[in-house]
Amino acid sequence: MSLHRMLVSTAVMIVCAFAVPASVMGDALSLATTEEEITFETKIVSATIYTNRAQITRRGDVELARGRFRVVCEDLPKGFFESSILVEGTGSATARIVGIDLERREKREVDAERFTELTDQYMKLYEEYSELNIKLSALKRREELRSSISEFSLDKAQDQLARETFSIQQWKALLDFFEQEDVETRGQIESIQSKTKKMYEKMNWFRSELAAMRADDRYGKAVVIDCEVTAAGTLTFDIAYLVPNASWAPQYTIRYLEREQELELAYNATIGQSTGEDWKEVSVLLSTAKPHIGAAPPKLEPWYLSSEAGRIWGKVIDSSTGGPIPYANVVLVGTKMGSMTLSDGTYNIVGVPAGTYTVKVMMMGYRQEERQGIRVGAGSGTVANFALDEMIVGKGEEIVVEAEMPQVEVTMSEVHDRARTDDEYHVRGGRSGVVEARAMKPAPPPPVPHAEAEVTTSEFAANLQIEKSVDLETGAEPRRSLVVRQRFPGKFSRFSVPRLSKHVFVEGVFDNKLDFPLLPGMAEVYIETVPKGSKNRVSNFVGREPLDAVASGEEFTVHLGIDQDVKIDHELEHKEYLTKAGRKKARIRYGYLITVESFKDKPVEVSIVDRIPVSMMKEVKVEDVEILPPPVEEGEDGILTWKIPLGPGEKEEIRFAYTIEFPGDWSEDYLGIR
Repeated sequence: MSLHRMLVSTAVMIVCAFAVPASVMGDALSLATTEEEITFETKIVSATIYTNRAQITRRGDVELARGRFRVVCEDLPKGFFESSILVEGTGSATARIVGIDLERREKREVDAERFTELTDQYMKLYEEYSELNIKLSALKRREELRSSISEFSLDKAQDQLARETFSIQQWKALLDFFEQEDVETRGQIESIQSKTKKMYEKMNWFRSELAAMRADDRYGKAVVIDCEVTAAGTLTFDIAYLVPNASWAPQYTIRYLEREQELELAYNATIGQSTGEDWKEVSVLLSTAKPHIGAAPPKLEPWYLSSEAGRIWGKVIDSSTGGPIPYANVVLVGTKMGSMTLSDGTYNIVGVPAGTYTVKVMMMGYRQEERQGIRVGAGSGTVANFALDEMIVGKGEEIVVEAEMPQVEVTMSEVHDRARTDDEYHVRGGRSGVVEARAMKPAPPPPVPHAEAEVTTSEFAANLQIEKSVDLETGAEPRRSLVVRQRFPGKFSRFSVPRLSKHVFVEGVFDNKLDFPLLPGMAEVYIETVPKGSKNRVSNFVGREPLDAVASGEEFTVHLGIDQDVKIDHELEHKEYLTKAGRKKARIRYGYLITVESFKDKPVEVSIVDRIPVSMMKEVKVEDVEILPPPVEEGEDGILTWKIPLGPGEKEEIRFAYTIEFPGDWSEDYLGIR
């Protein structure tokens, strides 16, 4: 590596990369030949956090006389990337750096204190963890005992009820008792399981940290800076290095403001670190450089009938609680076949041609799971059960949902001094009189503005300077900092798949008018409304929604949960056997009715999706299809789409029917007809 030589004065900075040779060519300085070693203290002043590591900068001052010195910093943590060392310096001394090196040295007493501190914390956590597990075992035994008693009691009660020695009121009281016991016990079990899971993860961090300290409990690496000083003074050194176990992730809070037909998005950053160093009043820069009951509607898949049809079925549960996970999407990768789990966690994918498949399960708030090599034989079924792990999201600041009168909002447009038109509220320039004159009453005080991050950007890369310094202990719960809060006008639509869900879902399409991209992350979605007859706003949590990367100016979609003022129903209106049993051909006619009704005080339009079967074999025919009213879209895969306009209080109906003809010795279950 080439030699670095720089003089240091008040206006000159030393920049020297790791592994600079200690020898220096050039003009010799008339200095003492002996070197004096000086150890100086540093503190962490800044951290640039990436998605999987961080660059830490430590700063310290040292007074130097004229001569040769070995300036030593022993504050570096274990596990840093040694090749990443960078030293910068400024000061009043006139000097030059002639070498930077790393040396293995005995650690100071502070490490022993840290080891004792971590051990005490681990033992305390372990005791709490053990006590909770004992309580959990007792609750599970209680649950098993209650289940056995309830089975015996209910059997006995049924017998007494049949002999009229047990009244209906007593029967109901017994059922209510067991239901209450079950709910209370299950709630306690789930609460303890959630706590022990988080405690176990933290205990693992303590174990790994203590193991690393034991592996090298006497020695650590120190940075040694060799300097030649020609004029005495003070030097301030910045020592930067990369460390693992630090990261940040975007996290969003979205509010759908129904009255204004706007979306308010709070862009937050969740920061976590287990680097072995505590951060105290650290300046943080977040970098994007790289060294799914959700609110979204279910997706309806095409329905294919096949003579080689088999099926894949099973159950999806929570790995920690063992409880069922309803409304999870189960798909066969590379095909258009799939299903959604029911309230008991079961699913059933029928009409699957013989072969080998990869099954993927996805649910908001859980890690998706994919299983390969699922074999399906002709006319047979294969069981595939799944246990999903909960997606752990770092704990951030408490989200406060306020109910209050409409108020002036401070948005990024004001932050960047963009002009607003006269028919809007004004915050700056002494124009609050516009609001006062129009409202005929004193304007409400503006809300306290949120401290937002300073942003420098490029396409899908942004550096976010957090305004407030960060305090974050190593291994502590991640903390959340606000990057920006912004409102977006949008286009809103309603969508329903009544065969799968008797809900009407709302989604909005927006343009990202920020000067930087939205990065992939999880969003908590709220709907804010003003109830009829009230002036106060009410916010309701509707679900969690993942956001993909969205460039500045790009359009993006947010699913906003269900509209409870629009009701929809789907029913099998009639099923008629057109041929008698034993015939060579069986013909069955199915008729369905979809009813949609609006209870809103303004017109809305609802997109409704359903399907008719599509035959993939010559033995099976789908005939006499009748659809009223006609759909606006009808795909070759049998997917039908209607757009139904509804006025206040209006009700509309959709009817469709079809006949399926198939060999008389085949069953409906074999074809997957349902």
